[in-house]
Amino acid sequence: MFEMPPPRSYKRWRLRNVASGDQQDIIVHCPHEVRSKTEEVVLEPIPEYQIECGAVSLSQDKIAALALSLILKQRASLLKVRVEGSSGEIVTMEKMSLANFKDKYGDMQPRIANVLYSTLDQLEGLLPGKYVLHHDPSHGENAMLYSQKASSGPTLLLHLDIDLNASPPSDESTSLKTAPTLCDDLLPVHKFRRTLPCAFTPYKDQLPKHVPKTPARSKTPPQAIKWPRRYRNPKKK
Repeated sequence: MFEMPPPRSYKRWRLRNVASGDQQDIIVHCPHEVRSKTEEVVLEPIPEYQIECGAVSLSQDKIAALALSLILKQRASLLKVRVEGSSGEIVTMEKMSLANFKDKYGDMQPRIANVLYSTLDQLEGLLPGKYVLHHDPSHGENAMLYSQKASSGPTLLLHLDIDLNASPPSDESTSLKTAPTLCDDLLPVHKFRRTLPCAFTPYKDQLPKHVPKTPARSKTPPQAIKWPRRYRNPKKK
């Protein structure tokens, strides 16, 4: 559960576990003051490589990350920009506030709280030092941890803190790149060409159901041409 910090203390946020009562204070962001009617914007570019097939659907982890950015940054709005991958042209631009974001994607605070609490719980077991936690939405809920190493100069050297002697995962398919999931959003190119999205997709569950065609009814052959009968005049007696 997220709690707003006390007045004049916007540098600290408190993450509290309702079940166990544990709480953790973290410094995440400084206050942002709106000046001259300007506001902070969270820019999210979305590359599109299959515009004809459909728009790329955001993953739940990416949606949770965007929701966290809007929650921590007061008076900020989200700007989603879909960019055509080959040409770099802007396809669509969508701006939404935190309220509009919740109406479209629902309340993401429980999911965010679980990820943050589990992350902080694991970081508490590290030795004192300087670390950098790098997260990429394509890795899901996993992140890369960089730790400080001794160096001769004043420069801070960071190295990826991983165990090279650890055995690789049994299922290597989890680390493979997969094609992005497509959604049924109508883009301007679909309206201009009067086509529907997702006309082609590599996913079997997104293929249209095959509707069997009704067999054509056999038509009765036309009747043979009959010559009209000639009516003879009756013989006079």
